[in-house]
Amino acid sequence: MPEDIPLKLPSIPDVPVITPHYHNAFDQPLIDELQIAKLAVTTAKIDTLAVTTAKINDLAVTTAKINSLAVTTAKIEDANITTAKIDNLAVTEGKIDNLAVTEGKIGNLAVTNAKIKDLSADKIDAGTLTLGGSGNAVQLVVDNSSDTQILAITNGGMTFSNTGSPGIFFNSSGGSNPASIFCDGSSNLVFRAGSAETIYFQERSGGSTTLILNTSGRVVQVGTGGSDAALLLSPRSDAPSGQKGLIYYDSDDDQFYGHNGTAFVRLDYNP
Repeated sequence: MPEDIPLKLPSIPDVPVITPHYHNAFDQPLIDELQIAKLAVTTAKIDTLAVTTAKINDLAVTTAKINSLAVTTAKIEDANITTAKIDNLAVTEGKIDNLAVTEGKIGNLAVTNAKIKDLSADKIDAGTLTLGGSGNAVQLVVDNSSDTQILAITNGGMTFSNTGSPGIFFNSSGGSNPASIFCDGSSNLVFRAGSAETIYFQERSGGSTTLILNTSGRVVQVGTGGSDAALLLSPRSDAPSGQKGLIYYDSDDDQFYGHNGTAFVRLDYNP
């Protein structure tokens, strides 16, 4: 058997490993996804303004990727957030700035009854509230300027006011002297005639006039004629406090008495 002869290889000289030198960025090979380790790209590795819109995949930035309060007003382009981009119930009360919802931002007929909560009278500060259609509408006019509170039903000609002599004023003819019922400074209930200076009291059915007070001639008229014209004085056993012109019926002697400025005398008395 032949003897084993060792194989002798020629020696390889030490040759330095030279990294390729590229003259510009276009000569460099691209780094693909497989060569980047997980979590290797940190914020510090990304240059300012390096991530442009074109580099972000559609739907890549999800809600979980956005930090709380990270999207400020300056980061939102004008008219960029459309209605379709706002989730239902996403705009809560806390997201709306004070005085941000102006009249121009509320669509016509957008505020329905269901949208109004606990509407009370103190919410109406001034202006005109029209009820009903045009022509036959009833208008409530409220004026709170200078602590003046006036409630007016214009088509009905009635006004309530807390200024001057608080009361209810009736002015169906639009004149400057309406009839009124009000409380004076001494807490007396006052019936004041209008420009006609006459107050009528009628039956409930609106038929016969039972009493007429003419404030101009200082005349009290009972009825308008006929058998229903009568004046009833409730009898009393003692004379009232004397006042000239006062008449009463005495129940003790069944006689009418009138005051002549000095004393009460029987009306049928002829000295």
